[in-house]
Amino acid sequence: MSSQLRYIAALTAAAALAGCATTPPIGSSTWHVERISEIELAYDNGEISTEAYLSLKSQTDETRAEYRENMQRRLRYRGSAGFPHHHHHYRPHYHPSHH
Repeated sequence: MSSQLRYIAALTAAAALAGCATTPPIGSSTWHVERISEIELAYDNGEISTEAYLSLKSQTDETRAEYRENMQRRLRYRGSAGFPHHHHHYRPHYHPSHH
């Protein structure tokens, strides 16, 4: 295995293992900025080739796009008739005979 492939594998493993509560969700804006910075730093330090840099950057951008799409889908679903919003359907029951 080449050193570039080992480096990519190490980056991938580190990202997968870094699932603690302080880690931003994979695909979030914060995650995207941090991931791009890591990739650019590795490229600037000569640790990865131009091909690996472009591939990792493309994968990161795709993950961000998928995350945004999923978040938008969730928001649309919450606003649709398929997701009950009890406060929209609530009608107080006023019974004059009880007062």
